[in-house]
Amino acid sequence: MAGLENPLGLAALAAVAVLVVLLRFARRGPLVTVGSLWLWRQVPAAPRVHRRVRTDLPFWLQLAAVVALAAALARPFWSAPARPGGGAPLVAVLDVSASMQTHEAAGPRLETARALLDAELAALPTGTPAMLVAAGARPRVAMRWTTDVAAVRAALANLAATDEPTRLPRALALAEAEQRRRPGTRIAVATDLPPAAGDVAWHAVGATDDNAAVTRLAVDAPPFAPVRAATVTATVRNFAARPRAVTVRADVDGVPWATRPVILAPRGSAEIRLEAPPRDGVVTVALDGGDALAVDDRAVTALAAARPLDLLLVSESDTLAAALSALVGSLPDGRLEIVNPAGLRERDAGSTASALHPVAILDGVVPGHAGALARPALLVAPPPDNPVCPGRGVAAHPAVVDWDDTHPILAGVEGLAALGVPRATVLRRPPWGTEVLHAATARGGFPLLVAGEVDGWRRACLAAPLPTPLTDADALPLVVVTLS
Repeated sequence: MAGLENPLGLAALAAVAVLVVLLRFARRGPLVTVGSLWLWRQVPAAPRVHRRVRTDLPFWLQLAAVVALAAALARPFWSAPARPGGGAPLVAVLDVSASMQTHEAAGPRLETARALLDAELAALPTGTPAMLVAAGARPRVAMRWTTDVAAVRAALANLAATDEPTRLPRALALAEAEQRRRPGTRIAVATDLPPAAGDVAWHAVGATDDNAAVTRLAVDAPPFAPVRAATVTATVRNFAARPRAVTVRADVDGVPWATRPVILAPRGSAEIRLEAPPRDGVVTVALDGGDALAVDDRAVTALAAARPLDLLLVSESDTLAAALSALVGSLPDGRLEIVNPAGLRERDAGSTASALHPVAILDGVVPGHAGALARPALLVAPPPDNPVCPGRGVAAHPAVVDWDDTHPILAGVEGLAALGVPRATVLRRPPWGTEVLHAATARGGFPLLVAGEVDGWRRACLAAPLPTPLTDADALPLVVVTLS
């Protein structure tokens, strides 16, 4: 049977007409500028005679290229009809997800599943087309259609289980699409999942449920706090129908941290909270006890070293300076340096390169010298006519109406729906930034906070001034956003 996988690809043949038109216009003679048309007007015009478009080798080469491109887009195919006696084409689907590493009495599930599909392929009559699909987190064609069944079996023998979950329905959709293109095609699936509906030869493997796993690790590290203030919560789950005893062991970069014995109920789970890590680094949580699937007995996360808050405040406001000093002074090893706009240039000129990189809060000013922004910077209430965070005037009493809750700045921040400010610069989103908070007044909306990166430095523009005192309850969401 012959056909086209993408009949719309034949629309590319319209380019043939374009090619002919271009050829016809290309045959016109060159234009020549003359001083007068008087002489040519005295000569009677010759009658028009239809002339056939003359072609040459380049034209035929271009035509062949257009036709070949259209054929490639249309993707023609030909398949032989199903042969009597079991010679129907076969799509073999092998589950290669992490659970296929489970050890049964007869060996790993993957090996059992591989043997079942290999028997299907070995039974195909000579010349029968076959195709192999590996079903993991995303389906992958391990061997395209071929009548060389030995090559398909060799590809099957080389497939290995991954550490990823399976999304078998996607692989089945791929196989069913091939079945529609080749009527009479059979689908054979080998997996440890329950059978799905449809005309599929389902080979179910696996019987044991002897498995306990670390299914989740959550790190809670307070900002600007020492690493010993961090906690890691491990979720351990029992997939078996009977109780199970396991031992949870945790270490950080190989340094032992904690050991906890846990009794898990049938199909139950438990959360183990680990406190006071010995250091920062790679956290490994593992289960002792042994089960049928070892790949999920270990989970890894990272615990970053806390860095003290180092701020440079550029402001003329004594009130803001005092409020920020009190806030930074309450944090371990917090450091705040305060300068006015005039003193910023002198500070940068007299500092070493290593001392130029504290986070700068620029309160209502955008310094003109280039070195001022060679550091992470937050520009607060920038004037409208500045080149870094351009604006178009000032709005009174805007309120936050939308925000990007996936942005890291807003992680753990709540109460934004009730956030309003007395005034704000009506920002235009700069090309380097993305909008984090969106505010609006009766006259329209505008970005209240944009953030991004310029020349390797993080930069943010907050359209509203920082509220004082910083401890006011209504100002708390904006203060938390500022610290983030």
